[in-house]
Amino acid sequence: MYLQGLQAQIDQFNNIGVRWVILADESAGKLAEMKRRHGLNVPFIVDEGGAVGKSWELMYTPGDHDGHLEPGIFIISPDGVQRTGSYATGPFGRMAVEHVLKQTTMMANAAKG
Repeated sequence: MYLQGLQAQIDQFNNIGVRWVILADESAGKLAEMKRRHGLNVPFIVDEGGAVGKSWELMYTPGDHDGHLEPGIFIISPDGVQRTGSYATGPFGRMAVEHVLKQTTMMANAAKG
């Protein structure tokens, strides 16, 4: 599971000042159960129905699994500027957690000058 890979490296992200927030278009109850079952301690924003995700122009697949947001990863600097982002469709093409860590480490080091 992708989020378990993130959870396994969350301390490394925290050490370089990166904080994760997961936007999920599931109900609060489903998210709580998934977090419990997989031992996740990553913060989630509940976006049941996907209104927030759609407003951020995340891809939405209406005919698949009764409609859901497709995965996206965005790196936003402390001043609120989106520095990079990637979208994926289905289980294919998600940026590996290790690559996100490497990219954010490089950005954090560059910001330090």
